[in-house]
Amino acid sequence: MAEKQVLDLVMSVNKHAEEAAMQHLMLRNFIIVMCRNMTDEQKTQVRWQMRQIHQISDAEYRAGDVAMLDKVRRDVEIMLDLIN
Repeated sequence: MAEKQVLDLVMSVNKHAEEAAMQHLMLRNFIIVMCRNMTDEQKTQVRWQMRQIHQISDAEYRAGDVAMLDKVRRDVEIMLDLIN
């Protein structure tokens, strides 16, 4: 019985991870499309806000989060480039 519970837990975590990844991708694309229609001042504000969010990630740095933070950092940098 315990093996089935572990399997169910793993499948549930995997499903949530896939859903989170899909939401992240959709949000990223939405932000990029929105920014194409913004003024330069609005784009500057979005860049500033994204950098502030990025700094929060650095403040919450933990040794186990290195890979995740590196991926987030790369995603933010790509989004900032696309906004430009």
